[in-house]
Amino acid sequence: MSTLYEYSGYESFKRNELIAKQDAPAEELLILASGQVGVYRRNEQGNNLLVAKVTTGGWFGEASFIPGFNRVVSLKALEDTIIVKLPISHFIELCQIDPTLMRNTFSALARRGASIGHFALNNMTTNIPLKIARTILSHIEILGNQEPGKQTIKIKMTRTELAMVVGITRQALNKYIVPFVEEGIIAVGYGSITINSLESLKKKIETLSMVSI
Repeated sequence: MSTLYEYSGYESFKRNELIAKQDAPAEELLILASGQVGVYRRNEQGNNLLVAKVTTGGWFGEASFIPGFNRVVSLKALEDTIIVKLPISHFIELCQIDPTLMRNTFSALARRGASIGHFALNNMTTNIPLKIARTILSHIEILGNQEPGKQTIKIKMTRTELAMVVGITRQALNKYIVPFVEEGIIAVGYGSITINSLESLKKKIETLSMVSI
């Protein structure tokens, strides 16, 4: 990681300051050195929806791997934040030196690609429980920090944020989220959601998807 920083530059952002805008040119990878960042994606109605929160060590900017491709999300500092900016050309050089870095990067890219698919599917269904399950899974995939084989995962997401992404009120969310809790799939805490079984969450999505057909 020290080699990455040698090729990089730093930039500080104040709370609520925009770091990167959706559809803007993507020419560098962004690594979160400190702070917390909100990941937003604009839907067809033009609303920017919070789809993930990323903390220290997270990274963004996979769109920069494709020449001429623009950013697919917007990033905003949720608190005072320091971002490490790494030009994609330098990153590619490092991948050629360290094959492990390249493998880990493309593994993360595959997970994030799946999350974009889930986000798109969410906009196509009116099944609220299915939207809730897909939103939680997408949040995990976007962060890309789940350990292989690990089933219990805690994410930073409030009920209000989850309701906003799903497209309902926080009050309406409560009745839909109760079955997930009763079945032991998730536990809801203050400002966080714990997935007790990632496999159970995926099976729940499969079941709900069949109901939606």
